[in-house]
Amino acid sequence: MRNNKGSILIAAYGVLFVLLIIGGMLFNRTVFEKKFYDRDQESQMAFGLAEAGVDKALSAMKSAYLSYAGTTSPVAVVGTGEYEAKVSDTNRDGSSLPTNFRRIVATGYIPSRAQPRVTRQIEAIVKKTLPNNFFDYALYTAEDLRFSGQNLAYDVEGKAIYANTPSGDLSDICYDNNDPPTPDDPTDDVCSSPEGSEPAVTHDPSISPLLRFVFSALRAVAASQSNPNTVNRNNIYTAEDLKKKRPFPSTFYYNENPANGPNVVYVEGAMALSGGDVVGGLFLVVGNVTENPEVAVDSTVGGNITIDGAIYTRGEFTLNGGGGELNITGGVWAGGDILVDGGGTVEYSREYMDAIASLINETGAAPAPQIVSWKENEDIEII
Repeated sequence: MRNNKGSILIAAYGVLFVLLIIGGMLFNRTVFEKKFYDRDQESQMAFGLAEAGVDKALSAMKSAYLSYAGTTSPVAVVGTGEYEAKVSDTNRDGSSLPTNFRRIVATGYIPSRAQPRVTRQIEAIVKKTLPNNFFDYALYTAEDLRFSGQNLAYDVEGKAIYANTPSGDLSDICYDNNDPPTPDDPTDDVCSSPEGSEPAVTHDPSISPLLRFVFSALRAVAASQSNPNTVNRNNIYTAEDLKKKRPFPSTFYYNENPANGPNVVYVEGAMALSGGDVVGGLFLVVGNVTENPEVAVDSTVGGNITIDGAIYTRGEFTLNGGGGELNITGGVWAGGDILVDGGGTVEYSREYMDAIASLINETGAAPAPQIVSWKENEDIEII
């Protein structure tokens, strides 16, 4: 009997010992899994912080694309960790990026850069460029290109592009890629359309919707320019100004000096130009787009007016000249249809378009920077 009790006691100790071993193994596994879970969670948090650094850089670069160099010190996110972002125009090996390309290196730290337990880093290449050939057209519409009416006496001396459908007789839209028109160049041969030249009219659905500039940047330019035709007033035109027919600038270049760039005429309502005046500049017919991003107002040009510049309108553009005396030297962009219903000449100007393109790039008014590639850096370089 005593031997049986002793055997049972030994067996019980054996079972208890095995249970202790299994329990210890389970405990160690639980601790390991908890550490692994915490580590993985912190790694994801650090990655999220690195993404926040990229977002921070993209946001800042909307208004200071070329000058923004990144965060000046780590940015703390309460309850999470820190991130920082550095921006440059070079690759990691020091070689230069193409024009208008920038490199963002964003790093997330848990809990801090000073004492990092987990660090993750993202490298993104971004660009801020306008669509190809955006400044190459006399007529550019994100909707329909429509020519209507009878006995039209019009000429479009330059290329045209549309997103949806054309209608009417487009035969007087001509372009010779060997001799693009300029303000100082007689354009008699522009409409010869020799064999082998670029097509005068192009269909491209990808240009819809119409590209949107950073309108606040261009509005600031208009606000800084004084209009000599209206004492002590700038180049912002409210709906009330339009109603009262406040005079527009009369030259394309601000103060008639090419070094100043174009007059920026910011129009906050529907614009109707007519009569026999000469007006000039880059006309931005955008309504109250800074308050209502979806607003689209129209532009109508009629009579015998001369426009020494270009028109950008979020809505439709109608050209309704009389007697063939209406002239636009520059170009037209429209978010809606372009309707030509009357006489007149639209003459493309490379000089003016180049000046507008420079203005857009220099003021940061080009579209927001876009990420073209990104990767996570495994060999993290703290910069």
